[in-house]
Amino acid sequence: KTKLFSGAENLKSEAIKMVSTVKQFSQEELHVREQKVAEKSWLSCERSLVLNRIQNEFAEHSFKYFLLAFMIAYELSSSESIFGPGDLMMFYIVYANFQNQFMWMNHHIKLLEEDLSAVDNYVDFI
Repeated sequence: KTKLFSGAENLKSEAIKMVSTVKQFSQEELHVREQKVAEKSWLSCERSLVLNRIQNEFAEHSFKYFLLAFMIAYELSSSESIFGPGDLMMFYIVYANFQNQFMWMNHHIKLLEEDLSAVDNYVDFI
């Protein structure tokens, strides 16, 4: 134990003595540039992911409200009542359930894709 400790202390003191030599031959600037490129790439990917989510939410909600406005305008422009008392509400309940089921399936398909990629990586490893 003492021998290992003294060996570790010797390595530490030699490393401290050689800091100027290590800095002289190091490639810190290269590593800093590589880190900045990797960070920009990650931020770009994250930004596009957030924008994609915002666009999806906007499209889903815009379509729902456009559909509501169209149905109301169609109802008001006709001479007879086209929709019964609960038809509009029932349509939105069915639409919301359909949208929830679609989002649930989409979420689980994405999880399956992630799991399959992990399995592929594991199979490649073996």
